[in-house]
Amino acid sequence: MLFAVVTRRTLLNSKLGRRLQITFPFLSENMALNAGASFHTFQEFDEVLKQFQIQNNVVFSRKSSKKLTSYHPAQECLKYEYVHLECKQGKKRSTRSKGIRPNQRTLKCDCKAYIRLAVVESGGNWILRVTGASHEHTYHPVDSVTASLYPENRRPTITETVRALALANVPQSKLKEYIQETQGKNLLPKDVMNLSNKLKTDGITDTQGVDKILEEIRNEEGYSKFGVSECGEFEYLFFVTRSMKRDLDRFCDVLVMDATYKMNCYLYPLVNVLCVDGEGGGRPVLHGFVRNESCTSLLSCLSFLKSVMSMDINGPSVFFVDKDFAEIAAIHETFPDALIRLCSFHASTAVKRALSSHGLSSQLVDALMTNFKEQRDTRSQERFQELCEIMRRDVPDKTVQYFQTNWWDKADMWATHTNLDTQTLHLTTTNHVESYHSKIKQTLHPQTRLTDSIKALLTYDFDLIRTKDMHSHIRSISHHYNVTHKNTELENIMNSLTAFGGKIVAEQYHLAKKFSYIHSPIASSSTETTQAFHVTGETQQKRSYTTTITKCICDFFFRFHLTCRHIFSLRHFTGQPLFSIELFSCSHFINKTRLTGTPSDGIPEAHDSHVIDVVPIK
Repeated sequence: MLFAVVTRRTLLNSKLGRRLQITFPFLSENMALNAGASFHTFQEFDEVLKQFQIQNNVVFSRKSSKKLTSYHPAQECLKYEYVHLECKQGKKRSTRSKGIRPNQRTLKCDCKAYIRLAVVESGGNWILRVTGASHEHTYHPVDSVTASLYPENRRPTITETVRALALANVPQSKLKEYIQETQGKNLLPKDVMNLSNKLKTDGITDTQGVDKILEEIRNEEGYSKFGVSECGEFEYLFFVTRSMKRDLDRFCDVLVMDATYKMNCYLYPLVNVLCVDGEGGGRPVLHGFVRNESCTSLLSCLSFLKSVMSMDINGPSVFFVDKDFAEIAAIHETFPDALIRLCSFHASTAVKRALSSHGLSSQLVDALMTNFKEQRDTRSQERFQELCEIMRRDVPDKTVQYFQTNWWDKADMWATHTNLDTQTLHLTTTNHVESYHSKIKQTLHPQTRLTDSIKALLTYDFDLIRTKDMHSHIRSISHHYNVTHKNTELENIMNSLTAFGGKIVAEQYHLAKKFSYIHSPIASSSTETTQAFHVTGETQQKRSYTTTITKCICDFFFRFHLTCRHIFSLRHFTGQPLFSIELFSCSHFINKTRLTGTPSDGIPEAHDSHVIDVVPIK
């Protein structure tokens, strides 16, 4: 029977108030761990220690030890030269901190109980002998309730039933209830969660899990790269699966790049690169975990992306990013011919945040923001300069210098008039990658292992791409009808392009029918057989576009490389058929299913996933 006796009371003048120093000696029939007790093997001592702890409701932890050398004659059976055990609530560790640290707790309370063992020679044999021991536990209770709450005693026994319930995703509350009833363990919810995670990973470490996944990606015709520093610290991890490589080769014209954070337990930033497919949606083409978002790390990321591209691919023509100078520098060095466009949303947000620190009135800030947005969208260089002069009026030199240095000198990255001949498709923001990040953040969090982060990314990507490919294929085999009257040309256009491409070209077709245009031949000494025209009309300014029957200088054509209203108008004027498949032969908006009878996207088979039986972390 256990009992407690108060031996002395010490009053300590401290901020915490009074402290009681209490001693709880106990009676036990098994006092085999007193000084002088001997053991012929370390296993024998370990068994006695376990029984001693159970009988007396205590737990001893190893404070220090030293293993016997490999050439010692008793090394195999005794293992240790000496072992020093102390009570679980033994000596406090020294610290320089002052006051209470609410998020850091310890069981240590300076309990003096201990057991010391050492290897000694006795009668020509080597044995383990208890050279010193004290079983007087101080400052903490010694009872069955306290003992059951120590972490060592809360560890459940992993039986076949427990394993099956954990792998079957039984609610953790039910699993906790079952273990408590069958094994008599006092469990915390965290204990059950750790047990489930351990069983699901099958004891594989994070490093082993990552290596296994990367090997599977490479075996399935994917690519991966892992880098460490000279001192062995993690630097980067990049991977591109087979389906990502397929999309990269087909839709590499316009890429969107951004990094997000708190996606794994190591807090490595996650860099994602997405392309824009034939339906105008985003598809991931690269994932990368980096040590930090420095220019060096991002340069390694983009160099890997470039090495993965097929040799016959010219590389991206446009990169959309937020105003991250490390990303911009890495893109310039890796893809010097690619145009970098800033996200219009991030640009406006950055300007408004900067102006709020300039001490301007709210009315003036609103006026400057209106002019800045008009500068961003105008196609006229003259109007852009005119707005610069307007914004210079009645504002401090500090504000003028801010716009000049950060925006007007870098107009090619955000102003529309500087890149009218660039194929940017329909993008003006990085919303594709921002939307992707918001989706994966529903699964990934700062407690997720790197292995589980990669598995969750692969699982989400597989579902995302399979769904996109299925929708694309359904649209490609669907016929379009004009309920008003049969229009063969429009039907051919809609059936020859993807749903997104057909929609925007149909709008241009109707605009060509809606407005009247003036067509003026352009005299040219060029040897080209296609004659160019000035096509004027539709707008109040009567702007003129240099147009041929296949090309135009208007914004729509250079954004999408699809037939615009000016080409439609000119083809009608010159007696050319409005529909010709040659007009779309170089576009990735073409519907290959209708033209070739084969799926354009190649819906992945069920085994095309790089992860089998993966359950993302909730």
